[in-house]
Amino acid sequence: YPRDSACASRFLYSVATSRLKAGEAAFRLLGEISRFILHCRREDGYWGQRYGIDGDDRGIYKQEDNVAHGAAILCRYLLAARSRGEAVSNLEAVLDAIEKAFSYAKKHYYRNEIHLFYSTTSIHESAIEEGYSIWVNYAYLLMLRLMEMVGEAFGVSERFGEAMELKSGFEPTIEKIFTMSGRHVRRLKPNG
Repeated sequence: YPRDSACASRFLYSVATSRLKAGEAAFRLLGEISRFILHCRREDGYWGQRYGIDGDDRGIYKQEDNVAHGAAILCRYLLAARSRGEAVSNLEAVLDAIEKAFSYAKKHYYRNEIHLFYSTTSIHESAIEEGYSIWVNYAYLLMLRLMEMVGEAFGVSERFGEAMELKSGFEPTIEKIFTMSGRHVRRLKPNG
């Protein structure tokens, strides 16, 4: 599950970039998650809901946030490598996968007229699944923020120029639309 792997990658990134003795083991595990996720992605930048150990797509649901989670895993790996002074032998392939993930998500899920990512099954609550959920949109906000950090850390910001342009309109929309009276709103329907 890219979603679960993204959660694990967040923890591993924290440990790998800390002074804890487990940092080396955490970095190695983060690298393995990154390698597996890179192997699972489709050439067009898509990641599905879940995968078998051989990397075959076994998804049941369409979950639009998995593209963001896949890219976030790869970004965290690159940022951990940079923080630790480790070389990334497949840097070009990882950067390409991140770029393609953004392109896929923008083409298939992003609604430019509302500056949000649309989802159908992100929360497994059939009565209220379809629309603009906080989960999917925050996953993409995190992906864009991590892409910005990777661009700066590796001196490749120009590669992510289109993503940063989208982020400049998307980020304020997120803060405005998914917050009401100081609290977060979890989902918006297309009609209200």
